Amino acid sequence: MWFGDSPSIETQCAGKTCKIVESESAGQLAVSWKSEDRQLTMIGANDISEVNQWVASMKL
Repeated sequence: MWFGDSPSIETQCAGKTCKIVESESAGQLAVSWKSEDRQLTMIGANDISEVNQWVASMKL
């Protein structure tokens, strides 16, 4: 996805497969997931709960 060589985890977020990277300096999350034929990326989430909220709200 978009995060290069950064360490990441792959997990389920609101029913979608997500790739999550944590910023070492800011402690915030960057998340990428596929929705239909689009690749969506969210940068600046504070925690996994916020990620799940955003992913659920982006379902088309």
